[in-house]
Amino acid sequence: KFSYVIDLSQNIDELYRNVRKSNKPLINRTRRETKYFILDSSNFNQSVFDRYVELYLSVKGNKRSLSVFSLDAIAIKDGLEVLLVCEYNDLIVGAIALHTYNQKARYNSSVQDPKFDRLIYPIHFLLWQAILYLNEKDFDCFEIGEQVVSGDSVNDKEKNLSHFKAGWGGKLEPCLK
Repeated sequence: KFSYVIDLSQNIDELYRNVRKSNKPLINRTRRETKYFILDSSNFNQSVFDRYVELYLSVKGNKRSLSVFSLDAIAIKDGLEVLLVCEYNDLIVGAIALHTYNQKARYNSSVQDPKFDRLIYPIHFLLWQAILYLNEKDFDCFEIGEQVVSGDSVNDKEKNLSHFKAGWGGKLEPCLK
């Protein structure tokens, strides 16, 4: 299996040049209309985290228990996870979670409020903010996700997700998992 891995040793201009052209207006539009928060080991806000949990549960249901979210909060405080959260009109509308270890990061999960589809693009914006954050913190690489191969067993959702992950300038590498 292969995954897209972004080399974070590049400067910000190079990293931005590698982002798919169609993603850039979505990033910029969302940047102008939203605020974002980064929850990491040096900046944890329980209130923002709780609002993220509420969004996650409202969008995805009870796929994860509250005890798992408690473990996520501990991981953030211990420097093993970073959570980026997007706010629009005082509502949390999207978030991405990254696993981090030894100056390497891996895209773990995301959630987006579907009520704001095509109005703002929090996941696009937050992925770019994650790249900026990781670059600034001298991370080596960011594994953005697995690539699925076309075929009869691959559904449209998997194809679209692979296409989305390919738009961030990563190079296909054997999976780091």
